[in-house]
Amino acid sequence: MKAEGLLDELASLGVHLVRDGDAIFADVEDGADISVYVDCIREQKPELLTALELRDRIVTAASADPGQFSHDELDRLWSLWNARVAVTESDK
Repeated sequence: MKAEGLLDELASLGVHLVRDGDAIFADVEDGADISVYVDCIREQKPELLTALELRDRIVTAASADPGQFSHDELDRLWSLWNARVAVTESDK
């Protein structure tokens, strides 16, 4: 499973991964269980860090102050994300 697919699957279970530098932390909703995914997260760490960094850049671009907002930059970042997701979906 590719990083984006893993992020989606975890989110559907109430587990949200966040990046802090080279570390990944899990925000786990009550009742959610991450234990079966720990090995997969470790194996996918480099790819997850890349995906989480891109996701963070998209959020930052989308929430920029109006004077600093760049539609072109947001479109560019979304294109990168969608290209990564397309590769993930083609591997299913």
